[in-house]
Amino acid sequence: MDEAYTYYSGVDPEIVEAFTKNTDGLVNYPELSLAVPTSTSDMGIVLAKIKEARDAEYVKIYTAGSEDEFEAAYEDYMGLLDKIGVQELNEYMTSQAKTYKEEFGF
Repeated sequence: MDEAYTYYSGVDPEIVEAFTKNTDGLVNYPELSLAVPTSTSDMGIVLAKIKEARDAEYVKIYTAGSEDEFEAAYEDYMGLLDKIGVQELNEYMTSQAKTYKEEFGF
């Protein structure tokens, strides 16, 4: 969103108008940003491991040579995420987002 408002400053008004057509539909959910765990917390470590796995496993998914290889790589990735703790992270962030939404009235 910052880019949406600052990247195009000083640009021809027609370009800004065209760009804002794309940003009019943006919806901001600040509670989601607040729910992201700190990097040193248990859930923060889980999130870091998920990001690391994503970077490593996406290559296998994107470069699969066939539909079967794609499905196998995808299933392996989903299994890895489960082992890392993606469900626990989801529950944590869902709970935190709800708390922040209620607390700050988002």
